[in-house]
Parts: sequence; C-alpha cells; structure tokens
Amino acid sequence: MATHVRKKLDIVIESHLLGRVEAMLEKAGATGWTVFQGHEGKGKHGIWREDGLVDAMQTYLIIAICTPEIAQEVLNGLRVLFERHSGVAYVHDVNVMRSERF
Repeated sequence: MATHVRKKLDIVIESHLLGRVEAMLEKAGATGWTVFQGHEGKGKHGIWREDGLVDAMQTYLIIAICTPEIAQEVLNGLRVLFERHSGVAYVHDVNVMRSERF
C-alpha cells in the first residue's frame, strides 16, 4: 500500500471566526476540510460548556489535510488572526492514500 506524506491541520476557533478561517483555507488552496462543533472543554480560562443559548460561546474544530505549502500559508494567516482572537492550531505529519485528493 503506497502512502504519501501530507500535513494535517487541527484548528480550534470561536464560532465568529469560522467564515474567516474557511476563506483562508480556500484562498490557500485546501481542497476540503471538516468542521466539528465543540460542546465542552477546558482551556486557559477554565471549563466551558456550550449551552445552546449564546452562539458567541460556540467553538469549532476544523480539520484539513493538505500539502506542506498550503499548510504553511494557512498557518501564516492564523498567526495574524490569533494575535487578536482566541484560537489554537496543531500541525501533524500524516500518511494518506489517494494523495491527489489532498
């Protein structure tokens, strides 16, 4: 089974940043991503839970697999975005089949 190395981006953001981050992924050339809604967790400011009443408290996890060049462009944009907004990004090397999709 042949595999190819790509980068996996895990991006955790507040709901009001979703459109901006998706536009960033699109502009960089990412061919796709998946968005998961967060329901609860713990971070720098303690435990939080999504209560369904206030959209501003929602968080999202965006997962994208892409080339190293695309990942770097997205990370450069996130670095600027995270200077003013909450968020975190993780980068992993992953091996994928069907590399033409990424």
